[in-house]
Amino acid sequence: MLNNEQEVLSWLRDNDVLVLDRGFRDTVNTLNRVGLQVAMPGFLHNKKQLPADEANRTRFVTKNRWVIETVNGKIKQWKFMAQIIQNSTIRFISDYLDIICALINKYQCPAVKDIENGREIAMKMREMLTTENRLQERLAKHTGTTSLHWSKHNAANCQFPPLTEENIRDLTFGSYEIRMTKSYIIERIRQSQTNEKEKEFLVKLSDEHDDLVRAQFQSRHSNNKNHIATVQFDNHKQQPIDAWY
Repeated sequence: MLNNEQEVLSWLRDNDVLVLDRGFRDTVNTLNRVGLQVAMPGFLHNKKQLPADEANRTRFVTKNRWVIETVNGKIKQWKFMAQIIQNSTIRFISDYLDIICALINKYQCPAVKDIENGREIAMKMREMLTTENRLQERLAKHTGTTSLHWSKHNAANCQFPPLTEENIRDLTFGSYEIRMTKSYIIERIRQSQTNEKEKEFLVKLSDEHDDLVRAQFQSRHSNNKNHIATVQFDNHKQQPIDAWY
């Protein structure tokens, strides 16, 4: 790229933003030197969780990359593109890709079906980029001798507000999390301790505050790691979820 052998730099302008994954982390300084900006997911560096501002910026990156990954997924529906491609066929790849993309454009739905809704989501995300996580601050005050106490309960018996799909979409800025919900719940369902004919989903309620609930779930990336999500809610609001951490 630095030698510009294929005139790659002619595709780009000063201060263009390259949306990259962590695999390109060693190229950041080089890209900055040639006048390009880099947007990349944050890295924990042995931290348990990203600070709210870093997490928000990481979400910006993954949200933009989602469109790229979706298009790649459509292309890989063709068996030839889903496997290792031999060097001898590289000279034909451009033609194959043109044909495949033409078929996708003609017969499949676009990666982003509702452009206007996408703009609204982007505007909401920008508005919330610098919003402080009030629940994070609230929980940080309860450490040491002032730590909160939590009790296990069957989620079916909790006074947690029912959420519509629209409520959840407003919180998650999309449908990906909704699609993932079922698998997360199935992983945590257990045989009821009080009724052998029933299953239960255990959550923890705060003994000191009636507006806090937390749930444990397994990491998607490691079977040996679990995460805890805490939610602050208000049953009297149209959008009952106040904050989460």
